[in-house]
Amino acid sequence: IGSSCQNNLDCEYGLVCKVDWPLGMCTRLCSNSTSCDSESHCKDNYGSEPFCVPKCTSNSDCRSGYLCATDEDIQLCLPLSAMEH
Repeated sequence: IGSSCQNNLDCEYGLVCKVDWPLGMCTRLCSNSTSCDSESHCKDNYGSEPFCVPKCTSNSDCRSGYLCATDEDIQLCLPLSAMEH
């Protein structure tokens, strides 16, 4: 979860490519935090299906184009573009 991708074939088995995030992101759809591994968190996608997003403690934990930001009291790697809104 969190790797860059262009399509689902770029992701490990069972993951999907979220192509609308910078350079794509391999992720898994989820229903709650227990649906994600210990290194990720189930993030509400505001109207779409929620998906697992990598947790972080600092910006260096995130890929280029992403920042470590607090969302729902948990630090997650979120797109810079989301921070600009």
